[in-house]
Amino acid sequence: MTLYDDLEIVDVKSLYGVFTDDQKEIVDHWNELLGDETALSFTIFRDADFVSKFLEIIPKDIQYNYVVNTYNKYMNYPYDEDYVLVSRRSIPSDEAKPEAFWTTEHNEALNGLKEELPIGSPARMHTYIMVTTLGKLKKHGLSDTYNGGSDGEIVINPTKPFSDFLFTYKPQREKGELDYYLYAGGIEKEKLLEYYKETAEERLITQGFSSHTR
Repeated sequence: MTLYDDLEIVDVKSLYGVFTDDQKEIVDHWNELLGDETALSFTIFRDADFVSKFLEIIPKDIQYNYVVNTYNKYMNYPYDEDYVLVSRRSIPSDEAKPEAFWTTEHNEALNGLKEELPIGSPARMHTYIMVTTLGKLKKHGLSDTYNGGSDGEIVINPTKPFSDFLFTYKPQREKGELDYYLYAGGIEKEKLLEYYKETAEERLITQGFSSHTR
């Protein structure tokens, strides 16, 4: 029994997607190796869309490295930061841009950020989930803000573009929403990116970055 079994008011399937039989078998095996059948229930590996992309992109012989180190980070056990997965929600661009805010609490990127990116807003419609490692963020350069941070938040230097992703993906449930939004005449991604580029300096201030970062 996990926490998810008790939350009858929450449609867990709509939040995290549904594993295929093959995916479930793999995740169950990882849980078995970790010694707890619910070990990954509160990590990024709870997200079926993430797992689908992860299995497609990451070579099989190193997949468990990411599993065990991401789990160890969550449990405050020793870990290798080069295999600790972190995520963020952002609008993808062909041109690398700053990607300042990341989280080790994947649910924040997947189902949170509703004040910054309201459900149904043009910006949220166009966002994807970006995945990288804690090690890659540290190599880029960590930063901080004078605003209060959320659980698991990691902030990197906002003055340098970042594009060292393992991969990006869009949750399956959001793909149809975006298609319908664009079909109905919604704002194109390129217009949003141009707006964010034009307001970048202003946004650094509202996000709590001090003047020496600019």
